Amino acid sequence: MSTSSKKVTKPQAFFMLILGIVLVVVGFLVTEDADAVILLSVGALLSVIAVVFGTKYSDIQSTIITLVKNMIMPILIIFSVGMMIGTWVLSGTVPIMVYYGIQIISPSIFYFLTCLICTVMALIMGSSWGTISTVGIAFLGMASGLGMSPVITAGAIASGALCGDKLSPMSDSPNVSAAVSKVNLFEGCIHAAKTSLPALVICLVYFLILGFSNGASGTSADTAAYDTIVEGLSSIFHLNPLLLLPPVVVIVLIIMKKPILPTFAVGIVLGAVLSMVFQSASISDVASVMMNGYGQESGVEIIDSIILRGGLASFLEIAAILIAACVFGAPLRASGVIDALLDLITTTSKSPKSMAAKVYAMCLTFFVITGGYDLTYAALGPMLPDLFDKYHLHRKNLSRILQDCTISLSPMIPWGGMGAFYAATLGVANSDFFIYAPLTWLSTVIGFIYILTGFTMTKVTDEEIAAQDAALEA
Repeated sequence: MSTSSKKVTKPQAFFMLILGIVLVVVGFLVTEDADAVILLSVGALLSVIAVVFGTKYSDIQSTIITLVKNMIMPILIIFSVGMMIGTWVLSGTVPIMVYYGIQIISPSIFYFLTCLICTVMALIMGSSWGTISTVGIAFLGMASGLGMSPVITAGAIASGALCGDKLSPMSDSPNVSAAVSKVNLFEGCIHAAKTSLPALVICLVYFLILGFSNGASGTSADTAAYDTIVEGLSSIFHLNPLLLLPPVVVIVLIIMKKPILPTFAVGIVLGAVLSMVFQSASISDVASVMMNGYGQESGVEIIDSIILRGGLASFLEIAAILIAACVFGAPLRASGVIDALLDLITTTSKSPKSMAAKVYAMCLTFFVITGGYDLTYAALGPMLPDLFDKYHLHRKNLSRILQDCTISLSPMIPWGGMGAFYAATLGVANSDFFIYAPLTWLSTVIGFIYILTGFTMTKVTDEEIAAQDAALEA
């Protein structure tokens, strides 16, 4: 009797896929604060089903190990961000950014400027993570002083950071999507802008409307809160312009494309040193905020909402969710569910539009299941360029599809690395991004409309395909 592992059939693949999605969605709806438990439980059930269908458990186990290895870097980055925020609050870096910011920005255009500035910063830095961890944290603090909603502010930060990240040639997402799609990087970025920029314009108008509707009350009713924050931060922290050094250094290092972990380590060290120099903190105080965040309450609620944040411990639950997501996705990957979906596309697509729509749905489904854009690119990207060539669609359409189905939606997926990072760092539930960060789904919807209408879906001839290959090899 053969003991070799076999791939599931198409009916079995769809059964596992639908069952997994339904159970996770239902679990999230009926429970609270049990995301990791739900993912682990559903993953265990799918593993049993996969084994019953003929997949070897050893294959599932090795896939779990591989996926967890891929999650180590995101987890370490999340931990370093928690430690960095803790030291930046203790040093007075976050307080001084808030202190200056609320004196400069008008409440009426606060959301608009938050989104726009985060877009520009992410475009320059090539990193949504770096943008959120620096200027994003500052804008969150300013929101309290200006009487603005922290949830809407988080949405504006996420929208801007996402858009800039998708369009920056220095970001890893455009680079990887272009590489697996076998297309020129800058050509891919320009094509992606055709869905991202319309979505950004809609978002900016949306945030202007929200800002002006809140601006009148924010300007008058929050004068007392404004004074409380300015005076309170000045009394708690010794504020000095040199405290702006950590974010400036981190931003410069990110722009220089230095590795993210060493860059954040520099930010942590600078925050620690400035804490001891300007706030007379001890090494014990620094270690404490790195682990547990800044915990010294001021007694004033609006100030506490600014300074009580950070710490590695605040991200431990997120790390558990990311590891649980690997257990959930492993049986689907090891049993060949994705292979079955790809085979279905190649055998049923009669037109370029039909093929592109099915690829879109498959990329979207795979990303929602795994929560990892890098996993989606790695698993699906290499298999799809030839398919686009077959239907004479330019490969830059594939590069855009990969980004529209992954990066854009990432804040709404709690079990994904980026979704977990956005929610934990910005302090909002992933579901809130749907309403207050419309860019997370607008570019995805616009991209699908383009497929259905054929708008911007560039076609190529056999000669142009050959020319693409020659250019890439040159």
